[in-house]
Amino acid sequence: MLIKKERFISVAGLPALAVGHAYGIDPKILLAIAALETGWGEAVLGNNYFNIKGNDIETTTTEYIDSKPKKIRDKFRAYANPLESFMDFMRLILTNPRYELARYLFHSPGDFFVALQKAGYATDPMYAVKCMATYNSIPEDWLDILWEYIKE
Repeated sequence: MLIKKERFISVAGLPALAVGHAYGIDPKILLAIAALETGWGEAVLGNNYFNIKGNDIETTTTEYIDSKPKKIRDKFRAYANPLESFMDFMRLILTNPRYELARYLFHSPGDFFVALQKAGYATDPMYAVKCMATYNSIPEDWLDILWEYIKE
């Protein structure tokens, strides 16, 4: 599992760090959401690390209806690169009124994840718990891992 996480950090770590620094949010929060949404980078369509809905790519996805998973077809945005995806996630959080509470919780991962879930970012009733578990599973030395890939 560590190899998959390292590969993910090598691609998503720098955008998370840059966007986190620019907007004052813990970059591990961004990494956790992106890792959960993409299975640690195994399922990234169109550089969309946050599975933001749009009109660019249609695919099968899982949505929770009445707390039960259901496969449906839906459309998602596509981006030129991972950084655009991370920036668009922050644009969404900063401009959509339903995420107002989340904007005050950039300093608290657990509370931020709960605010996202309550605002309807995802339909999974366990979304906040899964985000927190993913956050806690990011290697402590993720910045060192990122640095090793940057040096290569």
